[in-house]
Amino acid sequence: TDVKISVIVPVYNVEKELPRCIESLLTQTHSNFELLLINDGSSDGSPEIMERYAEKDPRIRTLHKKNGGVSSARNRGLEQAKGEYVYFLDSDDCLHPQCLEAAYSCAEKYQAEMVCFGFLKNKTGNIILQKYNLSKIKIKVTDTPLFFQSRHGKYRISFNVWSKLYKRELLNGLEFIPKIHFEDYPHTYAVLARKPRTAILDAKLYFYTINPQSISKQKSTPQ
Repeated sequence: TDVKISVIVPVYNVEKELPRCIESLLTQTHSNFELLLINDGSSDGSPEIMERYAEKDPRIRTLHKKNGGVSSARNRGLEQAKGEYVYFLDSDDCLHPQCLEAAYSCAEKYQAEMVCFGFLKNKTGNIILQKYNLSKIKIKVTDTPLFFQSRHGKYRISFNVWSKLYKRELLNGLEFIPKIHFEDYPHTYAVLARKPRTAILDAKLYFYTINPQSISKQKSTPQ
């Protein structure tokens, strides 16, 4: 059967967090996806964890490359992706079990090229799961998503790539810029400039782990 969603996860030295990330995908209520785990030159036990999961689940594909950063890993995953839709997940975060189902069903229902959803910041591993009635989630559909990027409140589009499900064609010719900090910003603006038909879900479907060591918490450098 045709794969509906390609989930791309760059992996770099995240042996502690990786199992939780992968498990949050394997427990998704929407099961028609492929998981592309891109090892970006890890020096810890992450590659072994990837391979162990891949042996158990045929939906998982692994790829090993020398270290080039998160942008290069996402670009490599995109080259390999077969799904009608693409989703980028960060390896130290995890998903609400209904995330893919909510985003995919919304994309199909509204013929949206991009579906955006909210996220929760989460310090520990203890996530309180709220079960959503998908038919009751409030949705905003727009052809001018850039307007919602700059506003605040309920239907704001954040710059993070992991809060969005993309139609794969929407990303044709768009790559992540390697070796810069905050690589999501230029990518998101480039996507929004294409004025994709966008559905914004009023639901928090992604769990972002607060990690003081992580790149987004560091002071900015010239890159």
